[in-house]
Amino acid sequence: MMLKTSILLVFLVLAVVSSTGVGDVTKKQASKAIYIDMDSLQVYNNTSVLKCVVQTGENAGNIAASIIQFNISGLNILNTDIGILVLNVADVAKYSNATNLVVLMPMGSNWDENSSYLSFIANMEPLMSLIQKNDISQMEVSTNDGQVFDVSKILKKAKGDKVSFLLMAFSDKNFSVEFKSAKSDTGPCLLVMPYPVKENLNSYNKPPVLPSNAA
Repeated sequence: MMLKTSILLVFLVLAVVSSTGVGDVTKKQASKAIYIDMDSLQVYNNTSVLKCVVQTGENAGNIAASIIQFNISGLNILNTDIGILVLNVADVAKYSNATNLVVLMPMGSNWDENSSYLSFIANMEPLMSLIQKNDISQMEVSTNDGQVFDVSKILKKAKGDKVSFLLMAFSDKNFSVEFKSAKSDTGPCLLVMPYPVKENLNSYNKPPVLPSNAA
């Protein structure tokens, strides 16, 4: 099921790029983004990449996680809409025979890029509440290096004009993935659109029509 969901999300992103078949699309660029080195407790707020790192063995304490924030004021997401977080992968280092996952979870949004490490810990209260309730309904897992995530549930439950996401890497071996940050022209973005109807989905399964003079 998870693999099928990831394929569908990639398909929807491709549909948006082609600009047909999915109705009106709202795009939101990330307003803030940082990554935290969990080993040194250092916050990196002026960087071109967002790191998600997990290491095993002797370097098991070397972990990095990224946090992204969006301003969603004026965003009207309907019950029938889908919200997708799209990330641009800058670099990946992994073992092919390992279980490599990127996990997304909701965060509090009472922070800015100059906040301290302790401020980010305080903003993890929504995440801790979900864990205590054994509720993983808002947790999304991606096996394709975390390029796309379905964040529909989080957006529909969001209160206020901001929403934040925590991204972490999980693996049984060393795994590192870097995403383009909000400082980049191809940084994280949200896509909100109507869920495509069956007719539009079927249209993308057809082979392209080549001109008669094509080689």
